[in-house]
Formats: sequence, C-alpha cells, structure tokens
Amino acid sequence: MKKLGEFLKEKREVMGLSLRDASKLSGVSHTHIRDIEDGRSIPSFEMVMKFLKAYIVDIGEFLRETGYLPANIEPERLGDIKRVPVISWTQAGNWQEICDTFHMVIMRNM
Repeated sequence: MKKLGEFLKEKREVMGLSLRDASKLSGVSHTHIRDIEDGRSIPSFEMVMKFLKAYIVDIGEFLRETGYLPANIEPERLGDIKRVPVISWTQAGNWQEICDTFHMVIMRNM
C-alpha cells in the first residue's frame, strides 16, 4: 500500500512532469505539491481529484493502490460507495478519517 504523497509523486514522475509542470496542470502550487509528496501536507479531497485528473489516473486505481479499496472489489459494486458523504468530511479537513470510513463501508458491503 502506498502513501498518498508517494502515489502522486510516482504518477507525476511516470508522466515525466516536473513540479512546475504538475502545478500548471493541476492548479496547485509547485511548493504545495512538493509538501504533499513529501508527506508534510495533506490535500483536500478536491485537490486529490485535481491531481487524478491532471495525471490521468482513475479513482479506482488510486483507491486500490493507496489501500482504500480492496483489490478484489469489482467495479460494478462501486455504485454503493457513491453514497458516502465524502465532501462534507473533506471540507472539515479530516482526510484520514474519510479514508478509514470509506474502507469500513467497503468492507461491510463485501
């Protein structure tokens, strides 16, 4: 399981993007991207979605590689997951709590 910053850095580097290139694509400052990749800052859910779009990464891939979605879950079952109130929790700044809760919901639906 990869940490969030590690995952994002790996995807950025695979695309051959510098921090400044990634900044232009995502709309997030290059210094903030560096801090996220190094684990010194935790991005909001909205910011993570900007990175996934900029790096052309499927949210399912992100969730599996960072350990928030078990690898054996089929995409057809993701419909139930959409009901989790992620946005309000993210706005409160509790990214880890969101991920833990998301994981618990998935495990209950298995």
